[in-house]
Amino acid sequence: MPTATAQADLDAIIKRVADLVIAKISASTPATPYEPWKSTRDAAAYTGYSPVYLENLRHRGGGPKYYKPTENVIRYKTSDLDDWIMRDGKQRSTADTPPTNRGRKRKVAA
Repeated sequence: MPTATAQADLDAIIKRVADLVIAKISASTPATPYEPWKSTRDAAAYTGYSPVYLENLRHRGGGPKYYKPTENVIRYKTSDLDDWIMRDGKQRSTADTPPTNRGRKRKVAA
């Protein structure tokens, strides 16, 4: 059985080695910022489009990249929504708002 002094020295060495290993791992692995997942409703609010429009794009193709962790759950990353808007989306600035009448013509009273 080691003496109390030897045990204290051994504990100090183990702590120092553990600190060095953690420092080495931290230095070699850059921290990735946490990016929360957005639901279809949150993604629609973020992009300025309706949830139905995003659902239609999922079925037709051409919409933002999405993830389907379970059968009934759809999630979007903010970075994927930003990429889609800059690449393919029609909304280029906050002044450009999506059409609200969905292409229907107004009836004009005679």
